[in-house]
Amino acid sequence: MNKRYNIAFLTHGDRNVGGGEQSWYFLINKLDRNLFRPIIFFSKKNRIITRLEQEQIPIVNIDLNPRITSIYRDQVRFNPFSLCKYFFYLSQAIWKLFRLLKKNEIHILHAHDNLSKIIGVPAAKLARIKIITNCNDQLGSTLIDRFLLFYQCHFMDKIFCVTRYVGNTFAKKGNLPSNVCVVYSAIEPDRWKRKNKENRNKKVVLGIVAVFDKVKGHIVLFRAIKILVSRGITHFTCLVIGEGRERASLHQFVLEHGIGEYVQFRGFVHDLKKALNELDILIAPSIQESFGLAPVEAMAMGIPVIASRVGGLPEVVLDGETGLLVPSSNSEALADAIVYLMDRPEVRQEMGKKGRERVLQKFDIDKNLKISEKMILDLLNEESN
Repeated sequence: MNKRYNIAFLTHGDRNVGGGEQSWYFLINKLDRNLFRPIIFFSKKNRIITRLEQEQIPIVNIDLNPRITSIYRDQVRFNPFSLCKYFFYLSQAIWKLFRLLKKNEIHILHAHDNLSKIIGVPAAKLARIKIITNCNDQLGSTLIDRFLLFYQCHFMDKIFCVTRYVGNTFAKKGNLPSNVCVVYSAIEPDRWKRKNKENRNKKVVLGIVAVFDKVKGHIVLFRAIKILVSRGITHFTCLVIGEGRERASLHQFVLEHGIGEYVQFRGFVHDLKKALNELDILIAPSIQESFGLAPVEAMAMGIPVIASRVGGLPEVVLDGETGLLVPSSNSEALADAIVYLMDRPEVRQEMGKKGRERVLQKFDIDKNLKISEKMILDLLNEESN
């Protein structure tokens, strides 16, 4: 009988729940239980952790001081005194994590967010176990990003990048380091089959599914809607699905620009499939995007996607096949693309069909997880040999 390995998933939990957290959930939930025994280490319980707990996956609280969970936020002051306190609490967190790893006989640690990576590496090295991570974001040129890039490259045993775009961050002379690989984020395609859509009022239904953050490009879409209205194109409505810190400013923008008649804020929805079933076109107008889970879910339901030509989105949406790609932050080009698909229902139908085919080929969680599981087992076998 094969050995079962204890794998710990570490997250501080104090962040918006977006596509990265959904992918993290599927990684844990779909792991082969004949090979792995998952356990969650967390500081703050969010709805993803609650969901995993309800599914009988063990969770263990690790008490992290708020000073380190908020280190990248505005309230942290970068002065010698606050930095000394930060490193003190960081050392405490590393020691607490080390003790949990030993107590629970963990064989491999998966660090989810940046803080988890920072405290996870020394704790895992002390415990003499492997540490792996998923990289969901392309790291930039800031001091913190450069540090995280160096830190992961040199101390992580395996980095699973969600797209080639993200993987290229780690590339040296065009080649990925041996500890870096690309495994696309994925979904359960069978859970995203579309029901027949009724459209009694003949309006085309657009939609955006994203956390309310500036990088998601909501304002770009709203400006495109204003352009459509100014052209006399009004046979549409746009559903805005999501929540976040930019909520008030987005509502204000819609009111000030007189497009409230065409925009419906739905907030966070528990049944996203039902909401997507109303759509004719999904819009992903991101200013930066490493992957794009919502476009994958929409494509699985046969919905064409209009997306920005940025980040990993061109690896998800094939321009002219499963949707359309437009320049980032270009509301005029976005408006033109919307009109093109609004006026061509037969093109939307064909793109939707090809979109689902692409999801089955590239973004099926069962297929992609097997790739990850094999790589994890290879790491563990290296350790035992």
